[in-house]
Amino acid sequence: MDECALLRSWLGQALDKEAVRELASRVVIERVHQHFDGQRLDEEVATLQEAPLWLQGMLSDAQWRALLYELLVAHPRCALLQAVVRALSESEHASEVQSNAQLCAVVGGTS
Repeated sequence: MDECALLRSWLGQALDKEAVRELASRVVIERVHQHFDGQRLDEEVATLQEAPLWLQGMLSDAQWRALLYELLVAHPRCALLQAVVRALSESEHASEVQSNAQLCAVVGGTS
């Protein structure tokens, strides 16, 4: 049994499914903040023909959109994050972007 499956099994015995999901999300978000490298992400994405598959899942979930917003504020030169937030500012999520003064400052305001 690999470590992830073992951990999932242990957590599943101690916590309900939603609590496990929330715990995992908090850990992932913390790690992303600690290790995010906007320049490396831009370099990796520049080699792709289309948007990364993981991006669509992040855009459809409020928690992961919030992470993208936080990352852009912390890494304002990341071209992928700039493009994502600009696209979100023109989508059904425009109010999220427009209500965040830090994001608006980074992307130069939104319409």
